[in-house]
Amino acid sequence: MASYVDSEPTLTVGNEAISRNAIERDIFLLIGSFAKQKVHTLETFSNIWKEYNFSLIHFACPDQQGRPMFMQAINEAILEHFRFETTSIRLGVIFSLYLTYFSQPDIWPREPIRVTAEIWTSILDFMEQCDRNKSGGDGYDALSKLMNDNAFKFCATQSVVDTNIFDQHSSYEVQAIDDFLRDVRKRHWKNNISSYMNNGKLDAVDALSRKYMDAKKELFNTRQGTLAAQKVMKDLANIQETNPTHLRRVLQSSSLGHGDEEFVSSIREIVSRYEDARFNSVVHKQRNASTNQ
Repeated sequence: MASYVDSEPTLTVGNEAISRNAIERDIFLLIGSFAKQKVHTLETFSNIWKEYNFSLIHFACPDQQGRPMFMQAINEAILEHFRFETTSIRLGVIFSLYLTYFSQPDIWPREPIRVTAEIWTSILDFMEQCDRNKSGGDGYDALSKLMNDNAFKFCATQSVVDTNIFDQHSSYEVQAIDDFLRDVRKRHWKNNISSYMNNGKLDAVDALSRKYMDAKKELFNTRQGTLAAQKVMKDLANIQETNPTHLRRVLQSSSLGHGDEEFVSSIREIVSRYEDARFNSVVHKQRNASTNQ
């Protein structure tokens, strides 16, 4: 049965109270760290999972009666990240559900993943998008294995509803406050944290480089460009070239016509290190907050 203590949203499992915020921070660390990797495969995710010893999360709730609520809290925290449209984060959600589900202790039946029709449709739409883009192959395999094991439980509501009408009534007001705080956190993550988890700035560098190269190519075809090439050949080699085609080739073979791959690569590296430093700073704060719970 879910319970809330003071202003901190918790799950009461036997004589223990488990912080929902701690669960959410751990999930954020797991998926966020995966999203920052260059390769987004199940193997990459599994390595991060092992690095953080994430299977130990199950030992936070050894009480069989509390397992359904505990596993639901984890799955809700995972599925919250599906609101991000970044492919790496959404694959992280699929892989998180996969490993969280199959890493459950064998001594008890596996708890299913509760999903609404809306969430399930979003997952299928995402996998269809991955199919069109020829990406997310491991995501298909993970989702297929979950489906083959009947891991998903389709429900009208994602959260487990208390069957005791008196407990329902007493928790409504506190639940409303908790929902409001969750919404605030979602908005904060969407407007801030998500900027650490995508390559938008790096893509902007590439786009700017392409525009610069296109502008140079247009310059080669202008009269001013051929006149400039003609003057250079005359001044440096005392060659009087008048053929526009030959003059354009001179420009294209010069340093002006060379690509800027090395320069762009160095800029991408600088931006990437800067974004990694910002993200690692957030992760460090999240770890400290979890430790101080």
